[in-house]
Amino acid sequence: MKNWSALLACLLLSFVSWLVLNLSRVNYDIVSVPVVAESNIEGRAARSAEAVTVTARCRASGFRLVRLSTRRKDLTVRFDASDFTHREGDFFSISAAQLQRYAADLFGPGVHVESFFSEQFQFRFAEENCRRVAVRGLTSISFRPQYTALSEMVFSPDSVTVYGAPDVLRRLEMVPTALIDVRDVRGDIHGEVALEAPYGLRLSQQTVSYSCLVSRYVELRQTLPVVATGVPSGTELVVYPATVEAVLRCVFPLVEDPAGKIACHVDYAEFARSRSGRCALRAGALPQGVIDCRFEPEVCSCVEKLARP
Repeated sequence: MKNWSALLACLLLSFVSWLVLNLSRVNYDIVSVPVVAESNIEGRAARSAEAVTVTARCRASGFRLVRLSTRRKDLTVRFDASDFTHREGDFFSISAAQLQRYAADLFGPGVHVESFFSEQFQFRFAEENCRRVAVRGLTSISFRPQYTALSEMVFSPDSVTVYGAPDVLRRLEMVPTALIDVRDVRGDIHGEVALEAPYGLRLSQQTVSYSCLVSRYVELRQTLPVVATGVPSGTELVVYPATVEAVLRCVFPLVEDPAGKIACHVDYAEFARSRSGRCALRAGALPQGVIDCRFEPEVCSCVEKLARP
């Protein structure tokens, strides 16, 4: 009896050793995986309506192939929208060549796809109500003394697609970002920020990148005469005060001396619309290297007179 027990134990051990050895070796097998596609196709649902079976001849260890052959649950894989080609209706196809890029997502690490059993795989993405909406940044930025922004904050992309109920989408004006809070800035600002999705709505993407050019500056002051523009013939527009001080913020170091290259004017059309006769002072085109210009005072009083013959 003991001899039989020992013999059976030896046979079992031999079988297990043989099985482990063979499953550890690289093998080939045909593997099928039910795949639900996720993507960001404009105007379409985020997920395919049903799973599509992707079948391929794969090379991997026996252990991995056995595990793949017993898989029954749908596998969700995210694909880039640019990998899909619209066929007709709600159907979008992806080629076997493109699927090779997602081999690890489809079959797991350590599995090499020799070939797919089809040149194209079609997924159905249902249409969804959507609207393109601008991104609006929420910022709180403080600069180190003598530093300032050269332009407004730029977002990329500057708009996103929002999906949801039509009546809600019609009322939506913009999608805000999370607060961009930056302190003591003395260099260009850039980064990535999350979008604040309105409740019950889906966004085509969750984040946007942002950037803003920052420069050191120096302030210069100039006294300029105020010129009235657009005054009709036979009319004279008298401006008080006749001269103002211009405060210029210029990139440091100076690109060029802005002296004599900036004009200050008031527009007769604005005066004609005004009830008080007070008009905002405006600068002409700013020369290279001048970031901005403000006037002291910022408004002037105007009086219309008939020109002398």
